[in-house]
Amino acid sequence: MILFTVTGVLALTSLCFWIAAFITFKRLLDQLTEATSRISQGDFNQRINPTYFLFKDEITVLSENFNTITSELNELYTSLEHRVEQRTQELAEARAEAISANKSKTEFISFVSHELKLPMTSIKGYSDLMLAGATGPLNENQINFLTTVRNNVNRMATLVSDLADISRIESGNIRIEP
Repeated sequence: MILFTVTGVLALTSLCFWIAAFITFKRLLDQLTEATSRISQGDFNQRINPTYFLFKDEITVLSENFNTITSELNELYTSLEHRVEQRTQELAEARAEAISANKSKTEFISFVSHELKLPMTSIKGYSDLMLAGATGPLNENQINFLTTVRNNVNRMATLVSDLADISRIESGNIRIEP
């Protein structure tokens, strides 16, 4: 009879111990499951409360490791967000500088092309007058030199006109007439 009583008490104690351990482990596993679900949805600020039943078991160690990992993950994520924000600001500033530099380049090209047109027009006009005989008779060498000058001025005028067109296109001041 004592043997049955002792066995019953031990069985009942074992059962109570097993139920308490099961409830403790199940609670930790439920917390881990819930926390990992929230992390998968982007909420990295997750912590679980590991409790010891009688000793530090694998699930408790897993819970502590989980808390360490989520803390480090949250810090890394925050740091990464800060770096992305900072880099975005740097890129916006670089873009603004590039736009300003491009505008300056367009204005410079427009100015240079305008300033080159006047002397080229004069050179072309005077060379045409000389070739037409307005300054007197020309020998063969003079005619060849003036023809070369006129051809090169015409080529330069085309280049300057192209530069002016590019400048107008970039600044949005061009009208296209079909």
